[in-house]
Amino acid sequence: MTQFAACAPEMEEGAPSDFEDEEVATLAEGLSISALHDYVQGVAVQSKVCTTDSPASSHTVDCTVDAGYALVGGGARVPPPASGSGGLLRESRPVDGRTWRASSQQHIVSAPHNLSIYALGLRLDGVTAQTLRDQIGIVSPYAPANSLASPGIRRMISGGGRVTSGARFFTSSKPAGEVAVKDHIVSSSGAIELYLTHMPPGIIEGFGALEIQQRTGSSSANASIGVATATVSVTPGYAVIGYGGDSTSVSERRLPATG
Repeated sequence: MTQFAACAPEMEEGAPSDFEDEEVATLAEGLSISALHDYVQGVAVQSKVCTTDSPASSHTVDCTVDAGYALVGGGARVPPPASGSGGLLRESRPVDGRTWRASSQQHIVSAPHNLSIYALGLRLDGVTAQTLRDQIGIVSPYAPANSLASPGIRRMISGGGRVTSGARFFTSSKPAGEVAVKDHIVSSSGAIELYLTHMPPGIIEGFGALEIQQRTGSSSANASIGVATATVSVTPGYAVIGYGGDSTSVSERRLPATG
């Protein structure tokens, strides 16, 4: 998980804000959409969640932050089924300055499922959304390999990837700029793309400086259902701008969720 703190002028006590903590839910065709907003010391973060309404054998869904925000991270989750197999992730990545896209698919056996996509947006007082988007770069090198590591560019804030060929599924997608995939039961070759989201170091004109940290957590799998969940809490005074996951078991379990 990637988190950041902002070095910005303190707000006066009781100063009004348009971005208090709030949750807003709306409906779009085939999607349930909710948004959580947080604001502190000149920094506004929006967490948008877009969830399919009807189970299907596969999904590809875009989740877009509001126009006043710049996309800084995202993730996806296939809710676990009550019984049987669920879907597996094949894509979780930034598309442009506002949109995160994710794809899931059943494999070998019938497994209708839903998909939730997370998009994280950032707004800084004194900086327009377009100016902030211009500061945030998205790089997408391509290689026919099982895993790709990020080149040494600027400050990494999040990352993602997608399987472009073959029956392969995520085993790792981490903010540090690494994504890995693997076939499952049936042998399959294929290729993937890695997407890196990064910002320049130093001062952001009109705002100030941002401090970025990464935190990690781990969990053991529940042997009865073969599912593990790991959670990490941010340091007080920081906000989440990116997250990911990594299967570290010998069998390299496929990820139904990252984010």
